Amino acid sequence: MDAAKIQLSEEEKGLISNGDWILTKNRVLAKVNGLLADLMARQQGWTATAGMHPGMAFPDAPPKISRGENYQGLPWMMLDYPRLFTPADTFAIRCFFWWGNFFSITLQLAGASQERYAARLSAAYEQFCDRHYLVAIAKDQWLHHDQPDNYIPVEGMTEDTFSAHLRTHGFAKLMTSVPLSKWDAVPDLLLSEYRFLLETVGG
Repeated sequence: MDAAKIQLSEEEKGLISNGDWILTKNRVLAKVNGLLADLMARQQGWTATAGMHPGMAFPDAPPKISRGENYQGLPWMMLDYPRLFTPADTFAIRCFFWWGNFFSITLQLAGASQERYAARLSAAYEQFCDRHYLVAIAKDQWLHHDQPDNYIPVEGMTEDTFSAHLRTHGFAKLMTSVPLSKWDAVPDLLLSEYRFLLETVGG
């Protein structure tokens, strides 16, 4: 390896000589995990008491929090509830923390669930516009960033185009985000959107 490629800048030397920033990062991620765990409990509590529409097939898999260090180079954490991922059917609501970017909540449908719920989502077009949702247009359903090659605003589509897209795209993903600066409000905001999404697919 070229020695010039493994030289450290003064900033980098300072970072490797100081462990405090790593410890701070670890504390922050522990708090994010706690926030998502509390949100998970609130989601389960609301779901148990609200009851589901008889036409809705709610997956019975338990909620799951996962994490990683390298989504586009940055740490992330995700709560999946409900969650169903099979080759023939996908139905999930995913609450996502992405370091340096945002919290988000995404409804992700494919296969049987996409066919089952597309019409109900289409009927909520105005609500998705009012709540500033984005709809996925990329071919890869496992992308989480909000750049225009992945998501576009629902309000930028006509109602007919939105409806057709939900029916014919290879999957349906609808996402809205919360700035990290709204940390204190994040649990309530994400729970509100969780309720909205389940009430929408429940008809």
